[in-house]
Amino acid sequence: MTNSKEMTVAEKIQLMKALSKAMIIANIDRDSVGDYFKEESFRYITISEISKLGKWGTFPNNTKKNKLVFEFGYGKYKKLSNPEKFIPDIVSFNYLTAKKEKDQIRTHFVVELKVRDKIDPITDDLKHCREYIKKGTGKHDFNLAVCLILNPSKSWDSFRSYVLKLASKRKNSPADSNLLFGCLSWENEEEAAPGFLWL
Repeated sequence: MTNSKEMTVAEKIQLMKALSKAMIIANIDRDSVGDYFKEESFRYITISEISKLGKWGTFPNNTKKNKLVFEFGYGKYKKLSNPEKFIPDIVSFNYLTAKKEKDQIRTHFVVELKVRDKIDPITDDLKHCREYIKKGTGKHDFNLAVCLILNPSKSWDSFRSYVLKLASKRKNSPADSNLLFGCLSWENEEEAAPGFLWL
């Protein structure tokens, strides 16, 4: 098995700040275009903000080592009952290692994101994220998994209850966790400030 270095707390915070900015931009864009805003827009905004860091790949890709890609086919590397559902939205991985390594690779991070009004798809994404960070579970697994949600425009009360339940299980710091959940503030429906939980 080939491992990339575990992400430091400083790197996790750096990535979280980029994701926070992406959520703010995406929310402004959604407010501007309304129902014309789609998940693909959220993906592009998010990968663009990650790309600006330069550390985990650029988009469009122009580095030899670290790559940023959409819809990574994680499921095809594992024996899963429903591999077609394990296709994370954004992945950062070491391309050189992936090309030559026949055994398992543990690499940078994976991002699942949603623009939904229902809770079930969010729950599924969190389950997938927990799978992505398990060690020794397939050709690829990841040092960090992220689940990002642009809060629903409907069913606010049920969404807030869902996030508060998650918050009751959060870890004390990023040093204790490799799973990050982010959404716009669940305390106030009108507030657009991103909030994050280490789970």
